[in-house]
Amino acid sequence: MILMAQVTPDQMKQLDALYVNGQLEGVSGSLLDSLSEEDAETLIRQCEEVPPHTYQVMPEEMRTELTALIRRGMLPGISETDLIYMTEDRASTLLWLVTSSDLNREELATRAQRKRVRKMIAEGFLASGTARQFANLTRRTAEALIEEGEKNIRNAVKTGCGFHR
Repeated sequence: MILMAQVTPDQMKQLDALYVNGQLEGVSGSLLDSLSEEDAETLIRQCEEVPPHTYQVMPEEMRTELTALIRRGMLPGISETDLIYMTEDRASTLLWLVTSSDLNREELATRAQRKRVRKMIAEGFLASGTARQFANLTRRTAEALIEEGEKNIRNAVKTGCGFHR
């Protein structure tokens, strides 16, 4: 759990519970960082008035995928703290924006590229990722992955996360 400077640990627990119960629409990391104790209390009271299950919690698979995209610089303006209370709808939108823009600009990986990437993953020379990432694998990304895998093979480096089948 990330503790914000002015939000108390008890308030963070309340916000966590409201999020899990679908009563917190989502709060950006910068807003969360800037909340005073009084602001947090106001937010909690407002969220308590929202019917349960109004908002859907972001699934862990989406959280993992978005974290990877943020770390690769593919979501400028979005930070990992923005994911704390992000809803499934917002996460889906972000993932769609990234994958649709890639698909509209680039050709998908060839069958031979996919086969080579799968083999490198199976041998442990490339990290695995989500099925969605693999389905939307572009030629350019496949080339980069193959290059990385070949470097890992030359250096006998085994890895453990990235694309899942």
